[in-house]
Amino acid sequence: MKKVSLIIVNYNEKVRIGRAVLSCVDQTYEDVEVIIVDDGSDTETRNLYKDIINQNVTKKDIKLIQLERDDPKKRTVSRAFNAGLKASTGDYVAILGSDDYFDSRYVEKLIKLNTEIAFCNWRIIGRERKEIPIQKYWNFEHSPLTNYINFNQLSHECMLCSRKVVNEVGFYDERLPRSQDCDWIVRACLGNYEWKHIPDVLVNVEKHEVGQQKNYASIHGKTLWSLKNNLNISWILNYLKNGDPKAVLSFYYGIYDFIHNDKWSLDYKRSDFKKVLHEVTTKLNEERSE
Repeated sequence: MKKVSLIIVNYNEKVRIGRAVLSCVDQTYEDVEVIIVDDGSDTETRNLYKDIINQNVTKKDIKLIQLERDDPKKRTVSRAFNAGLKASTGDYVAILGSDDYFDSRYVEKLIKLNTEIAFCNWRIIGRERKEIPIQKYWNFEHSPLTNYINFNQLSHECMLCSRKVVNEVGFYDERLPRSQDCDWIVRACLGNYEWKHIPDVLVNVEKHEVGQQKNYASIHGKTLWSLKNNLNISWILNYLKNGDPKAVLSFYYGIYDFIHNDKWSLDYKRSDFKKVLHEVTTKLNEERSE
């Protein structure tokens, strides 16, 4: 039986963290380790973990990693993601936000696909409730890269990735203040991995924004992510043509955050972002010419 690591990242979530942990320890699949990474929460939140672990320790192996927020520049969720990845020992890995939760059959159903990247459908919960049937948006004859860039509709909680994928794609980019999951997924799309999809809703993701408010947050994050990877941002034109001032403001905030990120220019020169860009554009151009 292959071992699976489920990583939960939490910062000051007191109400839903118990639900997230319970969804991991109640998996119908037996060989699961649960890793809780606390990203420098307050004392009240930290005190919750002892009770949560004591209540569930007989069900699954649970590890707690406590990070400190001593340096404001390290306060990106990527640091917590990476701490969980480093501590994980499973043959497969998945990451869960502390206000989200898995279906109890999440691991059992995805691991049966016996592939390098298994992914499922998901449901938005919270102020807005909506199921995301990925097969409605994605054309599986095209590459994951084309589908993800053109349609997105994939939450990284839906992905159960093999250890090979985790090792080769590498860690989350700790320089990004947001959209770290988008950046990681694109790098996974660039690899020559086998992807398999199951049309079951096995993940519930809490979104606190609704309607247009959610779109503005998406515009900001996608702008930042596109600039970081030096990708074309022509997708923003549809928003700008409509003259929506909040959409325009979100776009320019994304540019501002990119430009004013500490030492970004130096980091860019030292990084392989240009290599990633070249790989992305080459793959997309090859598919368009077919």
